[in-house]
Amino acid sequence: MAKLPQLWFHESTVLDFKRIGDSIKLELEDVDTGETGESKSHVLIIFKAIRKINTDAKESGTDLMAAEDGEVLTLNLSEQQMELIVQWNEFSQHRHFMHSYYVDCERIQIEVKPMDFKK
Repeated sequence: MAKLPQLWFHESTVLDFKRIGDSIKLELEDVDTGETGESKSHVLIIFKAIRKINTDAKESGTDLMAAEDGEVLTLNLSEQQMELIVQWNEFSQHRHFMHSYYVDCERIQIEVKPMDFKK
């Protein structure tokens, strides 16, 4: 795998997080791509050939979005693993909660696009 780009995920927003076959899609916005925090990007991370996925140390299902809105507290990536903590927000219920995630896979693909890109 090529060297991972320098990305700062703290306080980025989870747009989509789900398992599709043997892959996982994690889509984020407001990811810092510059050390000053002035450059924000849209980031798509695909985890391919999943060997293990845990939520709060238990095996996970297919829909990993636990609520309508999620904020990344920490996200650590290596060449084949991810550790993630998300604060999930249910604004209509006036509540929030956290989950931790661990992914082990064969490879990770990352796409970084400017925030004003068109899907």
